[in-house]
Amino acid sequence: MWEKIKSFLKKYWGVVLSAVGFAVGFIIGRKQSVSGLDGLVAELRAEIERLGEEVGQLRADNARLARLNEHDQAELRRIEEELGRARNLVDEAGREIADGRADTEGLAEGLSDLRGILARYREDLEKITTPEHHTDR
Repeated sequence: MWEKIKSFLKKYWGVVLSAVGFAVGFIIGRKQSVSGLDGLVAELRAEIERLGEEVGQLRADNARLARLNEHDQAELRRIEEELGRARNLVDEAGREIADGRADTEGLAEGLSDLRGILARYREDLEKITTPEHHTDR
């Protein structure tokens, strides 16, 4: 909202000042008496002071918004960096999982081969480990 007000004032400050000047001229033109003009001049000065204070407040608000914008930009950059690191970690975890799967598949194949060897030579191995076989010699 303040950005829009600031932009409007930057763009149309001449128009706003002209409108105020026109209103002042119109009001002054309508007054016939000199004493009424003195009061009007004082009123216009007070109005100009109020407008000056408002412009000062708008400048302060603009500066505050600029600081907030800088802070937001810095925070956004930090968040983007964190997001990049998180993406890298996810990619690395994916590679580690794929490597783990390959290792697991290799172990499964090795175990399968070992089971085949054990099945093939189980009977001979059982003969070697039984006490009867040792007594026959």
